[in-house]
Amino acid sequence: MNAARQLATLALVVMPCLPACADAEAEPFRTADNLILISLDTLRADRLGAYGNPRDITPELDRLAARGAVFERVVSESNWTLPSHVTLLTGLAPDRHGVVSRSLGVGEDTPLLAEVLERSGFRTLGKTDGGNMSKRHGFDRGFELFLDDDDGLEHTLSDARAFVERLEEGERYFLFLHSYEVHCPYDASDATLAELASPGASFVETDGRCGDPHFNEAHLDASQALHVADVYDAGVRDADALLGDFFDWLDARGEFERTLVVFTSDHGEEFLEHGRIGHAGTVYREALLVPLVLAGPGIAPTRVGTPTGLMDVAPTVLELLGLPALAGVDGVSLVPLLRSGADGDRDDARFSACQAAELASVMTRERHLIVDEGTGRVQLYALDADANEQRDLSAIERDEVARLRARIEARRALAAGRTHAPRSLERLSDDELEELRALGYVE
Repeated sequence: MNAARQLATLALVVMPCLPACADAEAEPFRTADNLILISLDTLRADRLGAYGNPRDITPELDRLAARGAVFERVVSESNWTLPSHVTLLTGLAPDRHGVVSRSLGVGEDTPLLAEVLERSGFRTLGKTDGGNMSKRHGFDRGFELFLDDDDGLEHTLSDARAFVERLEEGERYFLFLHSYEVHCPYDASDATLAELASPGASFVETDGRCGDPHFNEAHLDASQALHVADVYDAGVRDADALLGDFFDWLDARGEFERTLVVFTSDHGEEFLEHGRIGHAGTVYREALLVPLVLAGPGIAPTRVGTPTGLMDVAPTVLELLGLPALAGVDGVSLVPLLRSGADGDRDDARFSACQAAELASVMTRERHLIVDEGTGRVQLYALDADANEQRDLSAIERDEVARLRARIEARRALAAGRTHAPRSLERLSDDELEELRALGYVE
């Protein structure tokens, strides 16, 4: 890491939470010309140094965080790729857009962020690694060029650079860049893995394997799970290095002066914290808390502790681009939080679900309630006092359980009368099934 990057990362460590002064609160943000939205699939928030990881595996993302806004508690509305990304790109919660199964796609009456920006004159590129992010689900709508080839993050960033370099001066652009680089089956360079190998970790093969059906049926012990987590972390570091090169390229072109860069993920990953590997069938915090970093014109370095969600991203970026707000969405713009950190009347409850396992979750500033509708089990955790969610408080905080269960029921009642209609999709081809099988979504 060069000296400039070291200073930027050090600045993050000592950077206080910076509420703006009262006079600045009323000033509008300087709008960005362009938008780059990056989603590194399956990246848990706590793997970034900016979110407290002491392991130093994300120096480049930490450098990005040091120059912008870090949202400290971002709760994904779902524990898997498809519904989370539809929420990210529409501002609608999964129970509103309805795309909660691989057999469904985005409904024709559900506007996507790319469509809004294309109508506003933006040149648009979408590049995903396919699978649950393929055009069959409707993710290509609004993109003049949409590529869903699973060829890795390096190719994705190269395609992004080529697209921008072909643009005429003054043309506005939107890049949506998605990658499974750290998704299972976990992969990393041998050199990085050797550097990050933990004492006490026991080797287990990760090539071509995912939590379901491989690791969870193998009943890994703690030392084997530690090795799997090491491979995951090494993949995160390798991805971080690629992103660092891309950020350097943006800096060399002066893009950060006119471009809003948003970095996030769709869900996290469990490594035996609650008895499983992966993210299927779990809504504990390691599966739901994801990073969200915004950097670009007018955004001062700050940290925001207010609970937020992926559904807030689309309304936020539209305001920061100087465009009209979306009507009828569930998310709200985070710009007021960027201005002052003040919450106002903002509702701090964030709802998530795992439809396949009948799990419902509501997370507030202080508590996390998980309800298993299939078995009737209820769990309640104190987020700050019990960071690993190991002490169930449901038996002793029954009033809080009742209050939060009522919030879940109220949310369901609200969504029931205004759900968008998703599209039913044709049967998957053999190639599509194999692609999903490699990612652990099909046994």
